[in-house]
Amino acid sequence: MNTSTKELNAVLVGSKSSRKCLVGNIILGRQAFDPRDVTSHCERGERKIFGRTVTLVTSPGWLRGYTLYHTPELFKNEAILSVTLCPPGLHSFILVINAELPFKKESKKATREHLQHFFGDKVWDHTIVAFSQRGQIGHTTIEDYITREGAPLQSLLEACGNRYLTLYDDGANNDVKVKELFEKIDALVAKNGWYEADNTLLQMSEDKQTSGSSEGEKEQMEHRHEDDFETYFGASSKGDAASGPLNRWMGLLEREWSRREVAMEQAWTYFYKDGNADSEPDRYRLLKSREKVRLWLKTQHTSSALGTDSGIDSNTIEKSEEEILREDYRKTVERH
Repeated sequence: MNTSTKELNAVLVGSKSSRKCLVGNIILGRQAFDPRDVTSHCERGERKIFGRTVTLVTSPGWLRGYTLYHTPELFKNEAILSVTLCPPGLHSFILVINAELPFKKESKKATREHLQHFFGDKVWDHTIVAFSQRGQIGHTTIEDYITREGAPLQSLLEACGNRYLTLYDDGANNDVKVKELFEKIDALVAKNGWYEADNTLLQMSEDKQTSGSSEGEKEQMEHRHEDDFETYFGASSKGDAASGPLNRWMGLLEREWSRREVAMEQAWTYFYKDGNADSEPDRYRLLKSREKVRLWLKTQHTSSALGTDSGIDSNTIEKSEEEILREDYRKTVERH
């Protein structure tokens, strides 16, 4: 088998916070993918590099540290089908890990669960790890990071045959690093061959996508009737008719939330990641959102659309605040 072909096909995988789309842009040397990594579907980029036609596919990411159970079915099916976007075959998976975030046992478990579910047990024979980093920090090396994170990261690298390298956002030596990556992929193919997808798994994912589309339309019609009932009667049942404007609003929110699985996943990423915010500007926006929520709740406390006392106490405010913040963020995501 001629491993140094004129084509090189790879799928970028990783959590939502791995910055895999940014790594894809570094490899291709152009803005092929949205670096925010907010899409729920696969994206494909192509460019001629070092005389070879390089095709990269980014698959939807999972929540860092969260198990397969928390990943929406839409994301799972898209990830499984990502290998079909690399004809005539896939040379390698590139697992992107953010070297500026801790990699503990929860991260390892989430990574193993997702990759093996998407691509089978043999995925590790075809995977290279690419660490993403904003820039070289002093004399710290990627080996220092691997040592610091300990067994969870080290055992994952061993499963991948200790094939890894680092790509920097600031462009430092990236041409050299990209060439090194291609050499590692060629060596991997020489040793293990191309990745062969499980046709049964691919067919199941395609069937789920087809059936999911029709079921989604049916569910949307059902919820539309439920929402009409809410609009006219202010409750999901006659027994709840006097529950007040806040409960009616929360009921509508829950229905909207349940059928917008993608928006929910993005909101979880924002509110449940370590420290709630990666930077001071993020924390500032979060505080401003909380302030806006509290002002809204206070107006509901003093007046009611039905002309009655809403009965909101401080405990209700604390309990409702996070749900309203999620909706506020969902609207922000949809606008972008």
